Amino acid sequence: MYLAKALETSTCSLKRLYLANGQIGTEGAVYLANALRNNETIQVLDLLHNPIGHDGVLAFRSILRNYQNVTIHALLLNHYDASTNGSIGIYLDLNRMGRRHIFDADLPVSVWPFLLEKMNSRPNLLYQTLLEKPELMKRE
Repeated sequence: MYLAKALETSTCSLKRLYLANGQIGTEGAVYLANALRNNETIQVLDLLHNPIGHDGVLAFRSILRNYQNVTIHALLLNHYDASTNGSIGIYLDLNRMGRRHIFDADLPVSVWPFLLEKMNSRPNLLYQTLLEKPELMKRE
């Protein structure tokens, strides 16, 4: 898939990618998700009405969970179950909040109370943040 190869390059400057009704199947979705592992520009990805299958959805969840540099904050899919939807939503929310900067080791500790207060109304988001930054729970 030539598009996936282009997304892997550091010169890719696309911010939005609309591929709805593109007949992208599971294999193409997995390939596309893997190509986005190092992409730091795509913010919106529309894959509605593509037969990407459960494995394709899991590939996108994996890159959102494991690669903090991924900046996607809107991922439009039409094939996934509620539990996958929930976990994808958490990572998209974290990306909207600037996850790649929030989890930077150089973020001053004094900023965390403000961020955690903002997340307080979203228990799943708060939980995921504490999973990724367990040192916030340590008392000194």
